[in-house]
Amino acid sequence: MRLVPVASLLAVALVASPAAARLYGDAKMSGHIGGGVMIPLADAGDRLYGGFNITMGGTFWPGPGPLGVMLETSYQRNTINHDVLKALGVPGGHTIVLPLNVNALLCPRRSGRYGYYLTGGGGIYVVNAKATAPGTGYCDPWFWGWCSGEQTLAEATRARPGLDGGIGLLYDTGNECEIYLETRYHYVFLQDNRTFQFVPITLGLRF
Repeated sequence: MRLVPVASLLAVALVASPAAARLYGDAKMSGHIGGGVMIPLADAGDRLYGGFNITMGGTFWPGPGPLGVMLETSYQRNTINHDVLKALGVPGGHTIVLPLNVNALLCPRRSGRYGYYLTGGGGIYVVNAKATAPGTGYCDPWFWGWCSGEQTLAEATRARPGLDGGIGLLYDTGNECEIYLETRYHYVFLQDNRTFQFVPITLGLRF
């Protein structure tokens, strides 16, 4: 009987494993969920403090190769900084960005537990800005009784186009999922030649 080299057997086992199959695009679908910080840049960086993000999405792999199509949404929230609030004459405020992105996802094949991927694309960004003041709200006393809340002084919401691109690092846990650490640059086109630029740094799971 012809012997197969041990290295070849290990390589076949790696590629055939469920985690490797999802990572390399051999499975038809994969998902991901994560969270982290959101860093505003340029004009947004002058007006907002750093915030947080929650991200989730899925990737469709049309073939056995390393290229997939990713659909992703996230929740990005930042507090308006003190100087801007003072200039506006309001006590509080924040922004919320809700992107819906369609991206290409490239995961080169690799050996071992570590890998990386590249992603880029674009989508629609729902940008909400709200000026607030402290207030008291009433909740159903059966459940919560009185609870603190906030009063909305002014609010504006716009849906605008944008682009994004980034890179992620991967670690195969061996339990049919990968840990990922990603940084992504987003460029949103606002009105009057203004932009909203930000970089989320996200830690999460791909499964």
